[in-house]
Amino acid sequence: MYVTTDHALAAPATDPAAVAAELRDRTEILDALLRFGLGQDLHDRELFASSFTPDAELDFRPAAAAWGAEPPVMAGRDHIVTTILGMFADRVTTTHQVTNRSN
Repeated sequence: MYVTTDHALAAPATDPAAVAAELRDRTEILDALLRFGLGQDLHDRELFASSFTPDAELDFRPAAAAWGAEPPVMAGRDHIVTTILGMFADRVTTTHQVTNRSN
């Protein structure tokens, strides 16, 4: 997500219900992002899986293209979790950092 406007919320300040709904959505998105990173870092299958819906799709192709890889789109929470955690098991330790920097 990029900041492209001069205000934080798209919902009008005069509509408290819309503001609350947008803030809830943003909180849920941030929480899922944090569960993704921490679940992968801790190799915690349940925590990692909780960051996806059952019908989730994960597409690393744009990022992977930068280093010449062409991974397939992963579909389905169980497939994503098994694939990602399996790729790193006993091989790579990850440490995700969540910041507001783009570079």
